[in-house]
Amino acid sequence: MKCIFGACLLGWMVGVSLAEVRMESAVPAVAYVEAGGGQSWLILRGSGLEGIREIRSLVGGKTTDHVIGRPAPAQAGVREFVLLARPDAPRGTLELVAQTASGALAVPAQAVVVEPGDPRARAAGKPADLNQAAREARGQPIVVDREQVPQVTATVPSPLRVAPDGRPVKVQLRGKNLGRVTDVRIRKEGEEPRYRGRQGQLPFRRHAGGEGLEVDVVAGRSTPLGSRYVIDLLVEQYRAVSVPMEIGEPLPPPPAPEVETREPGAPRVIELPPQAP
Repeated sequence: MKCIFGACLLGWMVGVSLAEVRMESAVPAVAYVEAGGGQSWLILRGSGLEGIREIRSLVGGKTTDHVIGRPAPAQAGVREFVLLARPDAPRGTLELVAQTASGALAVPAQAVVVEPGDPRARAAGKPADLNQAAREARGQPIVVDREQVPQVTATVPSPLRVAPDGRPVKVQLRGKNLGRVTDVRIRKEGEEPRYRGRQGQLPFRRHAGGEGLEVDVVAGRSTPLGSRYVIDLLVEQYRAVSVPMEIGEPLPPPPAPEVETREPGAPRVIELPPQAP
């Protein structure tokens, strides 16, 4: 009888533990991991995170150790994980699951396995401290190095307006420290800046000297006039600066300045002083 009661009690405790594990958000939402290379970091926010034993990858619908996340102690609803990828891990995007005492739970993040030396991998260490990670998960802009925050001081066109004609527009962004930007995304105004995979990703090019960017933007013909969007500039997966953009007909060019013209008059006679003999 005691065994039966103990088994029932154990099952009830495991069920409670599994129900208590709630993952609200992850930083970063997409973690780049070098195959057989350095470690990357993943930070989860939620409740009951101490019930997570480790994080593993899904390959072919099965849980594997191609990518594994080793946990650190949970702290006030936040928990860090060190991500490592095996040398033979399949390259590309992998879904992640959290291993608990009674099963696996989907992690609100993805791992992208890249070749060793890929600059996108965060081999240098964790992206930010826990407080910064909590702020980022709530959609507030932060960067790790505040002394070199990218700034946008001018746009071309100005104001930034794109016509809904399906044709690409090369938007020029000028400012400071724009050479540090590693990703450019676009979203509707009012939406949370939480991107998964390549969602909202825009092609961009850096100008010489790192003082400007050229971003390719295309507005479909069905995009309503007056729609407002936001272009987010990211530094190592963190939102550093946001630039507002509107869908509408391009503004007419400014009128040419008026030039005053005069009819030519009689030539002026200039008398030179006599030269000394």
